[in-house]
Amino acid sequence: MRIDLLGPVHPWRGGIAHYTTRLARQFVDEGHDVRVVNLTRQYPDALFPGQTQRDEHASAFVIDSEQLVDSASPRSWWRAGQRVARRRPDLLVVQWWHPYFAPSFGTIARRARASDVETVFVCHNVLPHESSPVDAVLARYAYGGADRFVVHAESEVPRLQRLVWRPHVAVCPHPVYDVFGGHEGTRDDARAALGLEGPRWLLFFGLIRPYKGLDILIDALARVRERLDVRLMIAGEVYGDVAPWQAQIDRLGLGEAIRFEPRYLANDEVPVWMAASDAVVLPYRHATQSGIAQVAYACDRAVISTRVGGIPDVVRDGETGLLVPPEDPQALADALVRLYDDDLRDGFEAGVRAHVARLGWGRLSAAIRTGQTPDA
Repeated sequence: MRIDLLGPVHPWRGGIAHYTTRLARQFVDEGHDVRVVNLTRQYPDALFPGQTQRDEHASAFVIDSEQLVDSASPRSWWRAGQRVARRRPDLLVVQWWHPYFAPSFGTIARRARASDVETVFVCHNVLPHESSPVDAVLARYAYGGADRFVVHAESEVPRLQRLVWRPHVAVCPHPVYDVFGGHEGTRDDARAALGLEGPRWLLFFGLIRPYKGLDILIDALARVRERLDVRLMIAGEVYGDVAPWQAQIDRLGLGEAIRFEPRYLANDEVPVWMAASDAVVLPYRHATQSGIAQVAYACDRAVISTRVGGIPDVVRDGETGLLVPPEDPQALADALVRLYDDDLRDGFEAGVRAHVARLGWGRLSAAIRTGQTPDA
């Protein structure tokens, strides 16, 4: 097939850029003719809460692309849409994760569709985690350019149905981020490389935002440490002020039990932090799904998560990790203690290795190309 893939890749950073890059590589590996339509500007600097939008690390994932779309320039939207329409690919695949991109991506998709280009929206989030009424209006505009959709969780289908009349939807779990690979050394080697002391370490990884429930995990850790010497690594850029998180750590007397690294990790750092952990913890208040679970799985790490959104579709309770109710620090603490008291780590890691075969990029490619939900 001739496929145009609209979404961010290098020089942009983050999970969506990693996803778009890996999906493009999958299409190429399958023999398709792929063109990546990239952005010249992602978010205006005034709207971006982090430190930088660009991946300037030597370990960045790089792929060829055409930087055509300025998210704040309608002229670029029209030009990009015209380019897609003139090329007439068999498929335009649109990465969708935030209504900010509705005017740009929606315009490009509508222009392509007007030229009989079949258009598929891959929805990472049908609506944002922290949404407002205007988000639904913007999403409806963008979705008007779609012939069909792919979502990563069954829980997203009814949300899409409230915005689109009888949508054609395929459901395919988020694939494993195998681009990260694994750490070649042992768990002890990784801990030594990070200067960690102590027998038990957990990891909270990724962007730090209120909906992700880091405060709940810190509270749970204080309860766990009444029973076991368990410590926590926190690695990820803070969207907002770091002071409230640090104040909670200080108030609970957890300073020596937490390694807090409030920054974006380079790609080659990620496997080391994963390898140093006994499990990755996702204490989310709510979520659609989580690419963090797929990074953990790529590094053979179990996931302890709240039972929200599509995460139970990926984290198999008692097989690849444990699931607990959201916003319940005691339940989370009990699960973390159980990980160690019941000696579950090795069994979960074996379960992860068996489970990742069901979370491949080939299954996602097939869902996008055919519009069919893959077999379980």
